[in-house]
Amino acid sequence: TTWDYKDGCWSEPTFVKEPSVKIPIFSNVLHYGQAVFETLKAHQTKCGSVAVFAEELSYKRLLVSLQRFSMPELPREVWDYALRTTIKENAAFVPPYKSGASLYIRPLVIGTAFQLGLGPAPEYKFPM
Repeated sequence: TTWDYKDGCWSEPTFVKEPSVKIPIFSNVLHYGQAVFETLKAHQTKCGSVAVFAEELSYKRLLVSLQRFSMPELPREVWDYALRTTIKENAAFVPPYKSGASLYIRPLVIGTAFQLGLGPAPEYKFPM
């Protein structure tokens, strides 16, 4: 699931099946490293449902990182929808209970505007 940030607000989500993202060669993420990420682990429970380890702490850490890099805040409802959708669309890849393995989920926010110069990007992507 991917959201775009432009003109001060986050877009509606789009589900992307391709394993790549198109961004301008002069984007902030490529020239100035304007990117933040988190790591989540999803595992299967004894009853067969999927649980996410320390999800609340991951969200809070992401917010702190976004603030430090002068990036727009990610609303909680966007995070929640992204996480639910990612788990639903990738449920087949969650390892079985007692396997000791987890599905790693890597939410990130990257500066994607065509901008060569210091300062926060005016556009971002949030894929999860």
